[in-house]
Amino acid sequence: MVCISHPATGYQKRYVFIRLLVLSLGITFAYLVQLIADYFAIKQSDLLSSSKQPVRVRARSLLCFWAVQELGMTATTVAREIGMTQPAVSRAVERGRGIAGEVDIRLLVQCKL
Repeated sequence: MVCISHPATGYQKRYVFIRLLVLSLGITFAYLVQLIADYFAIKQSDLLSSSKQPVRVRARSLLCFWAVQELGMTATTVAREIGMTQPAVSRAVERGRGIAGEVDIRLLVQCKL
């Protein structure tokens, strides 16, 4: 994770070389599925199912959020991986943003600006 200041705007921006960082840490989509399934105490197959049970929806939303935000996957790619539509993944990412602040696990250390 590299933090740099942008001199023209005065804003500090966070630049993450996600692909390199993710590869070096061994974080993959499959690892993410396992991590989230273990945290929520559900089967990986349940996490990837289309179930509307609240715990599964929360877990799936967190998966979508982290896959898009931290792994740099597109919503379309995530949709293909878990059998959802791209708009459903986009909504799940927004739900997952709130859930990420509630859960007691962190995927990557955030850069403090």
